[in-house]
Amino acid sequence: MNLQVGILLITISLCTASTLKCTFKNDFVFRKYSCVVKELKIENRNTRITFIEGQHEMTKSNDDVECLRVERIQTMEFFTNDFFLKFPNMQNLAIHDGPLKHLLRGDFAMADNLVSIHITHTDVTDLEDYVFFGTKVLKTLNLRENKIRTIAENAFKGLMTLKFLTLSYNEIHMLHMNIFKDLNFLEQLSLGSNKLRHIDENLFSKNRHLEIIFLDNNQLTSISGNMFSRNENLREIYMDNNQIKHVSNIPEFLTNLKQLEVAVFSNNTCVNSMFLITKGFYPPYERIFENCQIF
Repeated sequence: MNLQVGILLITISLCTASTLKCTFKNDFVFRKYSCVVKELKIENRNTRITFIEGQHEMTKSNDDVECLRVERIQTMEFFTNDFFLKFPNMQNLAIHDGPLKHLLRGDFAMADNLVSIHITHTDVTDLEDYVFFGTKVLKTLNLRENKIRTIAENAFKGLMTLKFLTLSYNEIHMLHMNIFKDLNFLEQLSLGSNKLRHIDENLFSKNRHLEIIFLDNNQLTSISGNMFSRNENLREIYMDNNQIKHVSNIPEFLTNLKQLEVAVFSNNTCVNSMFLITKGFYPPYERIFENCQIF
């Protein structure tokens, strides 16, 4: 009798581990106890941060880290929310000058304590819906000088506490009319040095606390005279270096802005003015924009 013995082969797939190398110190910029990343060994998006190398200051631990700075790390194309698992009390995140290409939904799902995000000089091109969802107390979002071209309608959904949003020096050519609707407490918005050609007249209608707006150095050719009709707290407007030649509702443009102090429209097709407004005195706006064509 032949006895056949079956051999069962079991293949175990080991998940690659990654190592985060930190220099732990008191950050002079944020004035927080920080991990300054010197090296991040990561092979793919699903890699978990298994090891942290670096010597804590006396009496300090991962729970004391309130700031994470990542600069010039050439292996980081994807963000990983493992950072928030390792440093559960992180308040400030700064990523600068690296090959980061993707910010995806869920990346900040565990960022309960994050107050500021600074992601600058990276290769990020797109922001998808709900990408920052989970940042319950975020006040500053700085995405200056990346390569952002498109932003999904709900990219900033849930950022109810945000006060400062910087998107300047990117390649944004259009914005959905509802993109800022959740930003009820936004005070400063920077959209300068992009490729914007059109601004919907209701784009800022939900931002009642807006005080400063930068729309300079874009490609705007026409604007609505009602675009700031619900922004009574605006103090400074910068729309210089565009191509503005059409303005609708000129008699109503800016007339409701009783807090306005500075308005800059220099180097446009139909208007080339910068005016400073002293308390109680408002220039004749209709005359300033009289050379603009009405559409």
